[in-house]
Amino acid sequence: GGTVVGLAGNGWAVLAADARLGQGYSVLSREASRITQVSDGVVLGTAGCWTDTCELIKVLAFHARKYRWDVGTTISIEAVANLLSIMLYSQRMFPYYTFNIVAGIDKQGIGSIYSYDAIGSYERVAVACSGSGQKLLQSLLDLVPTATATSEVGDGWEDNHIPQLDVTLEEAVSAVKRAFIAGAERDINIGDGVHIATITQDGVQNEYLELPKH
Repeated sequence: GGTVVGLAGNGWAVLAADARLGQGYSVLSREASRITQVSDGVVLGTAGCWTDTCELIKVLAFHARKYRWDVGTTISIEAVANLLSIMLYSQRMFPYYTFNIVAGIDKQGIGSIYSYDAIGSYERVAVACSGSGQKLLQSLLDLVPTATATSEVGDGWEDNHIPQLDVTLEEAVSAVKRAFIAGAERDINIGDGVHIATITQDGVQNEYLELPKH
């Protein structure tokens, strides 16, 4: 269960997830955190089976720490994106029932959002949404204006054009809050609160929005 959204722009990325852990009509927890900081500037958001989520986070965090010990530097957003894809694909015969979004800042200082399916296929996008509220929140966030950044790396159009939103960080956070408030009004699986992580060159800032009680 759970709903996770990610947005990326010039110099920032936002990752948010609701705090309700439910099964059917039962609420198992109102304080579940689906957002995990993998490294100094990389954050993972996961929706899906809670036990698979916990195991995936544990394994990914281990590899991120090992990378720092072996290489001597913090793992980058590009490396985390590739590592997570390999981890998910290696379990494809008995997959993690998780739907992940990775957020961070790339080497050019542009916000990055990577969206995954359950077996590791991933794509860099400007807006991503996964989990039980995907259909509802994705349609709202797709209304946020988009732009395209140009990369100095790569040969093809897809390599040189990076998807991003044409709004400020504050406007993006406001859009995320409005989307979750609207979603909580219409979907019983969304509720209690929203954990919001904003990522910039200065690091990761965390915020919690309490949703209206019904």
